[in-house]
Amino acid sequence: KKLWQTKNALAEIEDCSKKTFDKKTIVIVMHCFTDGNGMYSENGVIFNSYFQWIRFTLSIAKKNKNFKYIFRSHPDSFKIYKSDRKILNYLFNGIKEKNIKLETIGNYSQLISKNKVPLFISAKGNFSQEIAIAGIKSITLDNSAAPNECCKKITNKKEYIKWLSGKGNYNELRLSNKLRLLAKINKEIYFETNKYIIY
Repeated sequence: KKLWQTKNALAEIEDCSKKTFDKKTIVIVMHCFTDGNGMYSENGVIFNSYFQWIRFTLSIAKKNKNFKYIFRSHPDSFKIYKSDRKILNYLFNGIKEKNIKLETIGNYSQLISKNKVPLFISAKGNFSQEIAIAGIKSITLDNSAAPNECCKKITNKKEYIKWLSGKGNYNELRLSNKLRLLAKINKEIYFETNKYIIY
């Protein structure tokens, strides 16, 4: 809950960098559509809205039926931004593919097992920083809260499709102890800075 407001969120999580990647499981950590639609072309993003990002990702998932795609909705899509529910219904209602799952608040599954970790994808935001503390780079589309070295930023649709089809170089996603420490320090700075921001 409210990871961005919690100083020690996931700071003590086990090092996942040595775990085997489950290349058949891809987790898309979604954002709120209502307040998070600012993707910046000057950063080289390949989609101009979160809506188009999710719609395109769903089209890939429908073609790769031997992969499992978990779309995890943002908690605030159900707590604060009620219009998000309409967007989620529009995107996910009627999907018959069994390899596509929408997870909503209160129904999140355990994504990291004892021996395996899935591929995590997040357009931008705090999640990339949290998972970097655990020693794993997430795929991002824009500059995120994490230091650039702690993420794998995608710059074109061809590369994005490759990763979502299990063809990326997964060894690139393992973080060294030095970069894990950098992510933790960045988290501390982020927390201290946010204390002085009035929303």
